[in-house]
Amino acid sequence: MRGSYGHFRRPKGDAPIEAKRSVTHIRPIAGLVGATLVECRLETGRQHQIRIHLSELGHPLVGERVYIRDYAGLKIEAMRPMLHARTLGFVHPRTAERILFQSEPPDDFQATIESLRPTRP
Repeated sequence: MRGSYGHFRRPKGDAPIEAKRSVTHIRPIAGLVGATLVECRLETGRQHQIRIHLSELGHPLVGERVYIRDYAGLKIEAMRPMLHARTLGFVHPRTAERILFQSEPPDDFQATIESLRPTRP
């Protein structure tokens, strides 16, 4: 079973030899109805890292279907997990040049955010 050791994997002694360090910094951006828009900054790049870390904290992604095992809260449905990489960057290993890619959220992501914004009386 995938997931961080001690959360989705039941701890039995020391962490497995194959366990790898994984760090995600999470910052809330906007409060929504039943959800929060957050920014995640990764120190590491593990597969499904953001999805696993948010679920372990009790805040799965809107539209999450895999890493939601023990979550008892309101599940907000979506056609896909609402995860968007607005900025991706790295230092090129040969040239040492900083490479940066930016992309605005797609329409379905924006529509989901708008549908969850609090309405004002």
